[in-house]
Amino acid sequence: MTSSHISLCTVTPKAFKEQIECFDQAVLETPDIATFCSGSDWILTAHETLHPPRPMHAWCRDGHWLLASMGELPPFARVLQPLEMTWAFGCPLSGPDPSISLQILFDVIREPHLFWQVIMLTGIPENSTLWSELQQRLEGRYAYEVFEGADCIQSHINEGADAFLSCRSSKFRANLRRSERQADQHGITYELITDFSDPDTLFQRMMQVEQSSWKFASGRSIFLIGRYRAFYEKLLHRLTANGRLRLLFAQQDGQDVAYVFGGVLGSVYRGFQLSYDNNFAAYSLGHLVQWQMIQQLAQESVELYDLGMVMDYKKRWADHTLKLLNVVIFSPHF
Repeated sequence: MTSSHISLCTVTPKAFKEQIECFDQAVLETPDIATFCSGSDWILTAHETLHPPRPMHAWCRDGHWLLASMGELPPFARVLQPLEMTWAFGCPLSGPDPSISLQILFDVIREPHLFWQVIMLTGIPENSTLWSELQQRLEGRYAYEVFEGADCIQSHINEGADAFLSCRSSKFRANLRRSERQADQHGITYELITDFSDPDTLFQRMMQVEQSSWKFASGRSIFLIGRYRAFYEKLLHRLTANGRLRLLFAQQDGQDVAYVFGGVLGSVYRGFQLSYDNNFAAYSLGHLVQWQMIQQLAQESVELYDLGMVMDYKKRWADHTLKLLNVVIFSPHF
């Protein structure tokens, strides 16, 4: 790949590793997208654990990227699709100028040696220049369909933890302060982990808490599904290795009783999973580890907290929703 010419190439995660920093920088410079879930940590881990083996392709021009894989997506046999298709948060187009990113896409679409039936784009921000320009370029040239994506609920913490808390309701603030006092009286302490030499130990600590949770007991824990457990375990390993891990435990008498697990990319934090020992449910530990994490992130100048998929319990922590679209483009030759 060069900056002046796009050529189709198949790369392995190992080969792509040499250019990961450049790719992630392009992601950080891309307006409006779900940043962390468009970055290398999330999409490569998903590619390696959540999907059947599929060739990975990358195109690059002037600091802009299209990263995708070719594989089956029933009923179609040859679909050029993002590396992560389970939740489809990430955008496969990255770089500061949407016009250049889209030129890469349309050069690839017209690539004579690339046989494709469908191109799938995910994580396209609904209110963005990228989407408006994509529509203009597709209209009248290619058949396409648009579907609602997996929106992300987010909160700005760039003005600090106290400013964040001041935007919550008075009832929310009072309940949180009450829970803090109660937890302190019962000896609850917190341990933030950003680097650790033994990620397997960290994962086991998380799983011990998880197995004591109401989610696990009711069969609703995501870790009960093998491929998701493999995804988060490998993601934790990757984040530990590159210093992007953010993991916080609540403890009582040296025993882990709750955790919140996430990662950072640039000034964006993405939360993944949170759980607590159901024997300590009266302490509101889910809220407390979330609040402790926000305070820690604000101290290190993280600006945006991405809570992930929209759920009712998350709304009290959030300021806005990032609306995302999925776009399916059909080959004119199929």
